[in-house]
Amino acid sequence: PAKDGRRAAFLDGEMVAGYRLQDRFMCLGPARLRTACIGAVYTRPEFRNQGLARALMLDAIDFATANDYDLLLLGGIRDFYPKFGYANIHAVPRMIMQVDELPSLKVGGWSTRLANEEDAGTMLDLYERFFSQYGGRFERSMAMQRYDLKLAPPRHRFAIVSDPADVPHGYIMLDDQNRAATREVVADTWPAMATLLRYHADFAGDTDDPSTELSWSLSPDSSMAVELIRHLSVKMETNHIHNGGWMARVANQERLMGSLP
Repeated sequence: PAKDGRRAAFLDGEMVAGYRLQDRFMCLGPARLRTACIGAVYTRPEFRNQGLARALMLDAIDFATANDYDLLLLGGIRDFYPKFGYANIHAVPRMIMQVDELPSLKVGGWSTRLANEEDAGTMLDLYERFFSQYGGRFERSMAMQRYDLKLAPPRHRFAIVSDPADVPHGYIMLDDQNRAATREVVADTWPAMATLLRYHADFAGDTDDPSTELSWSLSPDSSMAVELIRHLSVKMETNHIHNGGWMARVANQERLMGSLP
């Protein structure tokens, strides 16, 4: 099986375009679908509009088919990927909270700290407990969790929330490029959520142009969404991008049918 890495187009030994391929398993009930996650598609400016992006996409399809993937998955720009067989599959719902409501959240004794590689087991356990009920989640190994904590880009921030007895109850994953939104958030109690909300508000406010809102990506039927609605004024938004956003296509139909129960 292929491992995570980059594939690229070269001219005279110099890379002029490329993309990243991540090897993942998507869980749909008992099925585990081997998925080629395509990202960081790039063409150097002086070589754009010469068919390189098309060549990269055809290469990805050929590569995934030849290497026994079930699906290809990507976050696509509008109106480019359907010509390669990709279709919309998912729109991410977000819960929007007002920052000015958060100072009223009082939680005594709870705390947050930056996570490190030694927290991989804790974060993986929380991830499994929270996301195991949802189809479409990715299988996550201890090695992958350690890798993220050890080698994540500096702009990423991982924080653990703990109760007064220093028992972890959740975590939050944030990104400098969009401080108002979460990459992932998990909490198993309201005090843990409230503490993470205050932590996120401080992070989002530490910029020259702070947002007045926080955005958490949560399923509307999740226990966390229910708690947010109970305690705060919450607006739910789902951004549907026709022929764009999260898109997928079959890599190998025979393998896909064999992977489904």
